[in-house]
Amino acid sequence: MNTSDKLKIGKWILKYKYSYEKFNFMDFPWKIDGFRYEINEGDYINFIHDIEDSNINYDFIYIPENKVYAEHNGFQQHIIYEDKHKNLTWTLRKSSNKENILVYKINNKWDKWDLIYDATKTNGKYAFEYLHQIFSYSVLNYGGIVLHGVLMEHEGKGIIISAPSGTGKTTHARMWRDSENALIINGDRALCGKDDDSGKWTGYGMPWCGTSGEYINRKVPISAIVVLERDDENSIEKLEILDGFIHMLPNVTAPTWEEKLMNNAVDMLQDMVESIPVYKLKCRPDLDAVKVLKAEIDKL
Repeated sequence: MNTSDKLKIGKWILKYKYSYEKFNFMDFPWKIDGFRYEINEGDYINFIHDIEDSNINYDFIYIPENKVYAEHNGFQQHIIYEDKHKNLTWTLRKSSNKENILVYKINNKWDKWDLIYDATKTNGKYAFEYLHQIFSYSVLNYGGIVLHGVLMEHEGKGIIISAPSGTGKTTHARMWRDSENALIINGDRALCGKDDDSGKWTGYGMPWCGTSGEYINRKVPISAIVVLERDDENSIEKLEILDGFIHMLPNVTAPTWEEKLMNNAVDMLQDMVESIPVYKLKCRPDLDAVKVLKAEIDKL
């Protein structure tokens, strides 16, 4: 039995087409229940994820010869190929024996993703988790950008806490939650776009949150972007626009090998740092660091 389901992630609508026997959203409701969406008349579907025929024999899958990107990450390889029409074949394979685990076909508009091969035997769960990167790249074509960082809300103000992994952004955000009743909307990724009504940069929840396990479906206008840096003393400075851009560029989720999407990301990040103050917080992992930052946020 073939069926479909709709998710609304931020202001973008994702329609899933799938075979019920192979894949069932109810297998992992904690990931998507808060994002289910009943499409209204006139709603525009941004993305279609088709996994109806995802178990076809790999021997019949055509892989283009033009390799545009390859990344080796421990036990897995992430390799992307492009055909003459700029459509992509996106593969995830084992490093040990080069065996493909997942294969996607992505059209050149980045609005239709076909999962054509899935050897994970997880009934779509692994493919859904892996989808975060494809989604993050695709929204760049449709007014969205994903930043590596915690998205939280305090007294109606959205705050993005960004830092390299292991620097303490999760610890800092949880101190805000525990001491200041801040709400963590996403513990690892900040999905951002301009609100259709206000025109202001807004942060949105999405069902991918790295290993943090913290996410909700909520939106909040972004009031500040904060770059964390470890130090023996707590201090804060507001960065100039160029410095803010330079500090945040490494935290953008964008394909360096795809010029158009990368340019879109750069343009949106530039608009964000011109519209939203960027702070550098040098800090220890203690509550005084929260107080130092809060004193600045309260001025906004």
